[in-house]
Amino acid sequence: MHVLITGATGGIGQGVCDVLCDGFPTRYPTLRLSVASSQTGDRLLNLVNRITKLGVPVHGQSADVTRPDECERLVNEAIQFNGEIDALVCVAGASGPGKMETLSTEQWDLTFNLNVRSVWLIAKAAYESLKMTQGSITVSPRGTHVE
Repeated sequence: MHVLITGATGGIGQGVCDVLCDGFPTRYPTLRLSVASSQTGDRLLNLVNRITKLGVPVHGQSADVTRPDECERLVNEAIQFNGEIDALVCVAGASGPGKMETLSTEQWDLTFNLNVRSVWLIAKAAYESLKMTQGSITVSPRGTHVE
């Protein structure tokens, strides 16, 4: 079972990784994870190392999920390392700060593109693989609080 998780280094993403890894190898004996973060660095490396120590095959990569070309690359690399995708978990996101009357259009666009459009982009990129495996998509959006 190959699961691709966006936003994997955030709190929700790490929680998803933990739950899946807790089920390895008894509940999910064929578990393979592709974990994605918006940035390379210690958080992604530490997550990959922690999962590896549990014996779960894992591939970590960074990508900007607001860009179609990055979503395509993310999916293609995930498939290259772990095979076709059985589940896509989209938890990448951010809260847009500010009061509605002062929130700029640019900030709103950034928040919308990350929290909504990115799910469509990554799902579109993974569609053929998910269709092949009869896989599923799980979305856990972050709330945007406007005062």
